[in-house]
Amino acid sequence: MVFKEIDKIKVKGRDEAITIYEPVGLEAEVEKEVLDELKLWHQTMRLYRSRQWDQVEVNLLNLHRMNPGCALYELYAKEAAGKRRTPPAGRMGRRDRVRREIAADTHP
Repeated sequence: MVFKEIDKIKVKGRDEAITIYEPVGLEAEVEKEVLDELKLWHQTMRLYRSRQWDQVEVNLLNLHRMNPGCALYELYAKEAAGKRRTPPAGRMGRRDRVRREIAADTHP
């Protein structure tokens, strides 16, 4: 099975964040283009967490070209642009607002 990482969230009562994934399909049935997109996405998530905003934005532009209708890429692009302008202080963490936007985009 192939999965796409969506985000890490902090769960009440736990010290560590958990990772949320979207199932994509069985590995043998997923097209090469989709696997290439997932590889670039997972690289982008690592860059995002290490705050390499310029490279994150480049990757997100490429991801948007690969999959223009993906609201997740648009959301992360907006977040990365904002974080590049105003870098977050302290530990990296996702904002509740972002989680609400993701939930709204995926559950109309």
